[in-house]
Amino acid sequence: MITLSCEINKVSVTAILDSGANCNIVAEELVNELGLKIDDISDVEIYSPIGKLNVVRVICEIHISIPSQGPKWKQVEVTDIFVVSIPEPILMLGQLWFQENAMKVNFPNKTLTLLDETSYEIKCN
Repeated sequence: MITLSCEINKVSVTAILDSGANCNIVAEELVNELGLKIDDISDVEIYSPIGKLNVVRVICEIHISIPSQGPKWKQVEVTDIFVVSIPEPILMLGQLWFQENAMKVNFPNKTLTLLDETSYEIKCN
């Protein structure tokens, strides 16, 4: 599993990076904890390898802050996030996020490089 440490509303969050997922999801519990604005109700169905996820809402856009080299932080936009009712506080960034923001993942160096050439440390478990 590839994870990226970030902040949303100044709260530390670990994002799961899943280039095989065709959408971005966030757990309803995390939405409530972070005080994120819900934009719409959803009737979309999302299926995972273990079954159907209960999508309850949609968030059009959130901004996450990612630490880069030194004390710098970069704010990155995440769009079209499905809010799902699951028991764990998860933020998962899928193909849409990779297409909009990420250029490449370098597994040996454990870095994620965005289109603007900014590199970030990732964890590979």
